[in-house]
Amino acid sequence: MRAILNGTRYPHSLLCTILMRIRAEQGLISATRAAMLRGIIARDYRLGFAHEEVPLAMDEKATNPAYRLGRWFAHLEAIQQDALQGRNATIRERFYSTASSAPAGTFPALIRQAMTHLACLRKIGKAGDHEPRLEEIIAGVDQGVHSALKLEDQARFAIGYYHQRAHRIRKTPDIPESVIGEVTL
Repeated sequence: MRAILNGTRYPHSLLCTILMRIRAEQGLISATRAAMLRGIIARDYRLGFAHEEVPLAMDEKATNPAYRLGRWFAHLEAIQQDALQGRNATIRERFYSTASSAPAGTFPALIRQAMTHLACLRKIGKAGDHEPRLEEIIAGVDQGVHSALKLEDQARFAIGYYHQRAHRIRKTPDIPESVIGEVTL
């Protein structure tokens, strides 16, 4: 409350608490949590503590590596869901925590798994634009995948993941428009 009234930085404990809650719930990111993470980083940017702002909605031109990795993780999850129809558990439950904090150790295994899923999708003619989409998402990253992400970058990862999932849900023709607003990511 003091940060809101005085226009100062939000406490880092708030950022830590939100990220710990997301990890505890295996990557479950609600619109409220994504907005809070974005608000913390946006305030830091306005006050000169962050180098770049976080997009309000999915930004395909954003070049922040952590944001791109979050989007990439969401697309890897989408590939798995398309390949393994009807399966409840996704890579989010098993890998979100390590992917968002130590991506260099996690993403190689996720990519190998995604290649297997893409091969299955190609056999049944449903690979679609998954491969070009994966390449497009990661092509904007000039630096390599970091071995560890700072707290602010973990928040950007979560926001990128949330944006990509929300974008996919909006694009899914099977979901009526009235339900999209009710979906909690």
